[in-house]
Amino acid sequence: IMDEPYQYGTYFGYVEKSARPETSVFRFKAFDPDTTSKLTYEIVQGDKNLFHLSSDGTLTTHSNQQLLSPTYNLTVRAIDLNSQVLSMSRSNEAH
Repeated sequence: IMDEPYQYGTYFGYVEKSARPETSVFRFKAFDPDTTSKLTYEIVQGDKNLFHLSSDGTLTTHSNQQLLSPTYNLTVRAIDLNSQVLSMSRSNEAH
């Protein structure tokens, strides 16, 4: 049972269209005040072919794709290893 409701938000990051592969775009950081367990992160909606999200919350451009659209929207989930889930939204703008 979750004592505290999860919170979510919309976050914006920017990356140049000409960014080199594996350029850092954003770092997600979530916490669960009810536990000290480790959280991991995953992209649940959006273009996983263009972005990579490491288990520590670091979002980078994918190693072999070029950014063509001016805006990308991703939904990221933080997963508590005790099976509690926190969700966050992410909007990336490529310039």
